[in-house]
Amino acid sequence: GWDAICALNTQSVNSIFFQQYLQDGPTNPATPLRLILAGEDTTFWLLDVVAGPPQVSFPTNLQLQQAQVTMFLVRGALIQFDPNQQVILSAIVIQPKESWLTGALSLAKVTGQANSQGQVVVDLASGAYQPQVQGVDPDSVLATELGTALQTFFAHNATKYPLGTIMETDVPACLQPTS
Repeated sequence: GWDAICALNTQSVNSIFFQQYLQDGPTNPATPLRLILAGEDTTFWLLDVVAGPPQVSFPTNLQLQQAQVTMFLVRGALIQFDPNQQVILSAIVIQPKESWLTGALSLAKVTGQANSQGQVVVDLASGAYQPQVQGVDPDSVLATELGTALQTFFAHNATKYPLGTIMETDVPACLQPTS
C-alpha cells in the first residue's frame, strides 16, 4: 500500500484529494464536522464546519517519516451555548482561508492498504490534529479540546481517502518497474 502511495509526488496526491473533493463536494461524509464539547459550568461548544480537501506536504527531513496534512475550514461556526438558560453566549463564524486543521501523520501509523480490489486508501484517523480557528487562542484549553475531539471524530467516522487502484495489466514484463 504505502509503496504505491510513496510513488506519487506531493502535487499528485494533492491533485487526487482535490479532485475527490470536487467530485464529492461538501456533502462527502468525511468533510462535515459536527462536534459538541463541554464548556465551563453548564455551557457547551458546538463546532459545525465543513472542511476542504486535505493538502499533504512532507518535511525536508525525510528521516521523520511523516506527512503534514492541512484542511481549510471553508464554512461553519463555533458556538458557545447554555442549554439550561436556552441562550447562545458567543458565536464565531468560520471564514474561508482563516481557519484550518493541521496534523502531523506518522506514515508508519497511517494505513495505506491495497484492499481486495487493489484500491489504495489513506486513513487520516491516526493523526493528531491542531485546529487554528480565527478568534480562538491556539494555546487555549478550548483549542486543545477541539483538537482531541477532531481526532476522535476522524477515528470514529472512517475518514479515508482513496488514492487510486492498483491493477494488473497486460504490459510485458520487460516494460514493468522492477523496484
